[in-house]
Amino acid sequence: MQFSGEEAILIVDDEEILLEMAGEILETAGYHITKAASGQEALDLLNKHEYDLLFTDVIMPGMTGYQLVREASQLAPKMKVLLTSGYQVGYEQADIDQKLIDNVVSKPYGDLKLCRAIRNALDED
Repeated sequence: MQFSGEEAILIVDDEEILLEMAGEILETAGYHITKAASGQEALDLLNKHEYDLLFTDVIMPGMTGYQLVREASQLAPKMKVLLTSGYQVGYEQADIDQKLIDNVVSKPYGDLKLCRAIRNALDED
């Protein structure tokens, strides 16, 4: 697959079926995957492990993807971030990098769309 890799990716989504699907797609593409069902679970993992990329849903109960990105960037400032959402992403998050909002992966996504977005995010300078 042309959009494959071996990097470590932390996937965060409160919808188990979508979490599993993204994990399967990215594992098949060669990535090392860790999954978290909430923002807090993701932060706990980020305190213990290093990841090359955080792929997180925007709309989640408790801690939104925006809040997770803010906290995760404090723990791992060099980690790349990619957001996903099944809804129109709000622009009220002034302290979130506009590039993150512009590159949101819309749900539903297929194998190629997800792998291309992940590879592009990882390859950005």
